[in-house]
Amino acid sequence: VQVAQHMLHLFGLDCESATSGREALEKLRHRHFGLVLMDCFMPGMDGLEASKRMRADKNLSAIPIIMMTAFGKERERRQAEEIGVEAFLIKPVKMSLLFDSIVEVCSRAELQINAAPAAETPAPRFSGQRILLVEDNAVNQKLAKILLQRAGLAVEVAENGLVALYAVGKEPFAAVLMDL
Repeated sequence: VQVAQHMLHLFGLDCESATSGREALEKLRHRHFGLVLMDCFMPGMDGLEASKRMRADKNLSAIPIIMMTAFGKERERRQAEEIGVEAFLIKPVKMSLLFDSIVEVCSRAELQINAAPAAETPAPRFSGQRILLVEDNAVNQKLAKILLQRAGLAVEVAENGLVALYAVGKEPFAAVLMDL
């Protein structure tokens, strides 16, 4: 849980954790969440059962779920698919895979992602700075642009290195963020 929370904070996302499926459902009923990262095997009510209950609850059924597990594999994956879980990841989860999964799931659901608290945003000296984001994946472009704009940056997107070179030659940028 702590590793996943740390990664989510690094992505600029606000998150809460629960130690059981029952606790997760309770939190979901009292506060709006745009996405659930669910561990498959938790004490008491496991993630599969909690996900089933989410899908059966009209107030929770539309929230996307990314399920993670370190143990079960194919059987649990099939069960998760039957329940309607949007993504299934095997631990240990690489940061890039988690990021890509969140971007894909959120873009499919066209969610409003909660940004991290203001105390964790970049220093105001970057506010309004123009940066060039070079990213070929449209889903990653969308999420990265949203997060960077929420940090107060003006973002221009280039879909490849050639387009980026043209953009940099045409006008100055405070920084260029490029996917390798």
